[in-house]
Amino acid sequence: MASFGGGASDARCLCGARVPQGGRTVQVIVLDTRYFRSPLIRENNAYKPDDSADKTMLGEAQWKRLEAQFRTPADLRIVMTSIQFVPEDHIFEKWANLPRERQRMLDLIKSTEAEGVLFVSGDRHLGEISMMDGGVGYPIYDVTGSGFNQSRTDWRLQEPNRHRVQSVNYNHNFGWIEIDWKQEDPLIKLQLRGEDGDVLAYQPIRLSWLKRGRIRSN
Repeated sequence: MASFGGGASDARCLCGARVPQGGRTVQVIVLDTRYFRSPLIRENNAYKPDDSADKTMLGEAQWKRLEAQFRTPADLRIVMTSIQFVPEDHIFEKWANLPRERQRMLDLIKSTEAEGVLFVSGDRHLGEISMMDGGVGYPIYDVTGSGFNQSRTDWRLQEPNRHRVQSVNYNHNFGWIEIDWKQEDPLIKLQLRGEDGDVLAYQPIRLSWLKRGRIRSN
C-alpha cells in the first residue's frame, strides 16, 4: 500500500509516496519542475547557465515540502524530475541551467542526511545513466529514459556527458529499476529497456553505495 502526500490544493507542489517493501521502505518523490521555474536564458537555440540568486526551479513552498520528505525515514528515495539532474554538458533543459538550484538540492540532501537518493528523469528523447559526486557522501545517480514512442535517430549527434556511466541510446526506451531486497546488501538494477522489453543498458549498484561515507568511483 502506498501512502501519498498532497491533495487538490497541492496540485502544483511536490507529491510523495512511501511504498513498504518487505520491511524496508521506498520513498517516491515527484517534483514539479515547470510551474514555479524561473525563465531560462536562451541564446542561438541553446540554454545558458544562469547563476542569478533570485532564480528558482521548484519555488519555496515545494522546497520546504521536499525537505520534509527528505527528513522522513526511508531506505531508498526515488526522486522523479522531468529534466535531467546530473548531466550538465548539453545545451538543452537541465538542472544545471540553474546551478544555484542544483547545488541547493545537493546541499539539502547533505543537510537532512537523506540517504538512498536516486534521480530518474526524461525529456531528452534518449536514454542514459549518469553518476556524479555531489559532495553528499555518496554518488548521485540519474536514470534518464525517453521516449517510449518519440525517439528519433535521423538528426541526433552524439552528446558529451562527463557523468555518463552507461552509453546513450536513441531508440525507443524506458527506465526500469529492480530491487532485490533478499540480498544482505540489496542489489538495485538500474536499466534502460527497449520497446520489446530488451535490456539496452544496465548499471548495478548496492544500497550501501547510497549511504553517507560510501563514495564509490565509476
